[in-house]
Amino acid sequence: MPAAAGHGHLGVAHFDREQVIGVLTAAFVQGMLGKEEFDLRVGQVFVSRTWTELDALTADLPSGLPVTRAPQPYLRSLA
Repeated sequence: MPAAAGHGHLGVAHFDREQVIGVLTAAFVQGMLGKEEFDLRVGQVFVSRTWTELDALTADLPSGLPVTRAPQPYLRSLA
C-alpha cells in the first residue's frame, strides 16, 4: 500500500481498513486467496491498529491489484 510507506507504526483509520479489504477482495475474486484465507485476513484487518499490521495482510499479493469496493445499496426515489 503506497500510503503506508514510512508510516508503519502510525495508526490506521476506517478508510484504511476498507482499502485493504478492497485489495483482499480483489485477490479473492481473482483466485489468489481461498475463502478461508480471505475470511481470516479480513478478520485480522478489523483488529489491526497500525500500517505494519495492515501491510502484512497484503505483503504476499501482487502490488497494483484493483481495489474492489462493495456494491453500494440501490436507492430509488419514491417521488
